[in-house]
Amino acid sequence: MKRTVGIGVFGVGKMGQAHVRRINDSLRGARVVAIGDPAPEFAHKAAPGLDLPDDAVAESITEMCARPDVDGILVAAWDGEHEAAALAAIAAGKMVFCEKPLTPSVEGCRRIIEAEEKAGRRLLQIGFMRRYDTGYQQMKQVLDSGRIGDPLLAYCMHRNPSQGERFESHQIITQVMVHEFDISRWLFGEEITRVRVDRSRSTSKAPEGLIDPLTAVLWTESGVRINVEAVCFGRYAYDIRCSVLCEDGDVALPDQLAPTIRDASGVRHEIGTDWLDRFKDAYNIEIQSWIDSVIAGEQDGPSAWDGYAAQAICEASAEAMGSGAEQPLDLMAKPAIYS
Repeated sequence: MKRTVGIGVFGVGKMGQAHVRRINDSLRGARVVAIGDPAPEFAHKAAPGLDLPDDAVAESITEMCARPDVDGILVAAWDGEHEAAALAAIAAGKMVFCEKPLTPSVEGCRRIIEAEEKAGRRLLQIGFMRRYDTGYQQMKQVLDSGRIGDPLLAYCMHRNPSQGERFESHQIITQVMVHEFDISRWLFGEEITRVRVDRSRSTSKAPEGLIDPLTAVLWTESGVRINVEAVCFGRYAYDIRCSVLCEDGDVALPDQLAPTIRDASGVRHEIGTDWLDRFKDAYNIEIQSWIDSVIAGEQDGPSAWDGYAAQAICEASAEAMGSGAEQPLDLMAKPAIYS
């Protein structure tokens, strides 16, 4: 078994560069030996700042997959590039980590699932990092133990200080709520069966025409109701909360990760403004887990099926946002390799 594996990172924007530094500076068992980007010239410009030689740049995902020193490929390119990159890596027999979304369409997710079925094993892990967060892990342990009874209701809140200039209303679902969709499936170990999306008065802090905030209601197979709130131009902080009411008590995500400050101004907690800071430890644990999978040659993290299920919820939610009606989910039969 190799002690150190070579990683190729395809997509070297903010997230991709953060992953390169994470792997090379903070994690064990791997080194980034190749980088690439849909715009190859961008990868060439990024290489010196990442302390990588110019010959580390692969001109395409095909070239990266063909390199013998690349054992695993991390896809952090823009969403529309995920499917082609993941399919190329799977075809080459490489372990692949793909940032969410798996693809921007249910059909694309199915093609990746079909590719893994053809390969006869799981090769892909999708980047749902909240599953690796200590607070969410503690919540799941309580729920799985059954000591506060069966879950009844859940509330998820996701507030961002701002978004990019080109941010559109549907992205509140596909870029923000998607995290709540996945973490709900994971916390309860059940699929979502139906969803409704409600609009409210939009904040004046959002660009004109943008719907913000947005709320959704989801139901699991056993009938747990999940209320999801998403705000994209909340201004004050990056604020993530989650709580679950059960028959004999409730459990909540730790509200603050920073220390309590007491001074002449009163008692307060500082709140972060950036998702990379809030989930730094979760990202490290997530990528280390994937590296360990590459070394072992066996994948066990969030799967292509999880990416497909989350995208199906996103598409049903987008339809519900347009129609105002409750939308059912009709998932394909779950392939055996994901059971």
